[in-house]
Amino acid sequence: MSGPGTPQTSGTYVYNQVATEIITDAYRICGIINEEEDPTPGMFRTGMTALNSMVKEWEATGIHVWTEEEAILFLQQGQSKYLFGGDDADHCADAFDYSLAQLSANAPAASTSVTLTNVIGMEVGDYFGVVLDEGAAYWTTIKSIVGLVVTFATGAALPSSASQQNFVFAYTTNIVRPLRVPAGRRILYQGLIETPLTKMMSRQEYMDLPNKYNPGLVTQAFYNPGRDQGQMFVWNTPVDATNGVRFTWYRPIQDFLTTDDAPDLPQEWVNCLDWNLALELCPRYSVPPERFDRISAMAQQKMTLMEGWDREFQSVYFGLSYDTTARY
Repeated sequence: MSGPGTPQTSGTYVYNQVATEIITDAYRICGIINEEEDPTPGMFRTGMTALNSMVKEWEATGIHVWTEEEAILFLQQGQSKYLFGGDDADHCADAFDYSLAQLSANAPAASTSVTLTNVIGMEVGDYFGVVLDEGAAYWTTIKSIVGLVVTFATGAALPSSASQQNFVFAYTTNIVRPLRVPAGRRILYQGLIETPLTKMMSRQEYMDLPNKYNPGLVTQAFYNPGRDQGQMFVWNTPVDATNGVRFTWYRPIQDFLTTDDAPDLPQEWVNCLDWNLALELCPRYSVPPERFDRISAMAQQKMTLMEGWDREFQSVYFGLSYDTTARY
């Protein structure tokens, strides 16, 4: 409770800027416009281009804490390579936004619907996968849900039988192309047991494998971000679709499409955006060297502050290394 003479706070925590305000502030920092002026339409176009280019460049610096996500890749029998991004992407969902259920009755080949133990979280239009008795997963989309009965999209039917208690999956959206995949875990759908994979392999380590298609449980993986489409290679090659790979990934920072778009960064980054965009704009408008130097110093200071904030707290372990061959 505030008493007499006690300043009252707003009680809100949502301050942010949209692209218009960031661009305007940057031009004012540069001294290109004064505090009473607004950028021209041409200046806004230049500012939007510089802003998007700068933020995309930042992705390469490794800033990532707020873009760390968890995903689940639905493994397919006999498939070792999986694609992320694009129309032909393999099935991979947000790890906290998918549905897992089981068949409550046998489904013979050519079935166009199945009966489930539950339909929690499932929606019409979702991607829908059924583990077949042969071990592969059959994928379609949901046309309708009536009670516990899920009907497939028109023209879709099971290519072979699926027995009671076989697993089914449903989700709405595939993830976009990951920038990096630092770690992964194999997940057994029965009991949702997760087992960490060994460290993510390098390209060389994966390519050096003598038998890349050896069947078995997935224990390792290699991720290639590509240009337009990411590729994950797993080893061993899955013998069936009863396991998935749950992994941590860094997603790209979203684009600014209109001047009303807010940045896909935390509030703490607003000032850093203003000053670093000003630095990007300086050479485009021949800002005097003295002012450019001051802006450069401030921009670097604010970026250093934010990079220090963009860190996860984690344990660091130290130990002694013994040379057993040494003679004393």
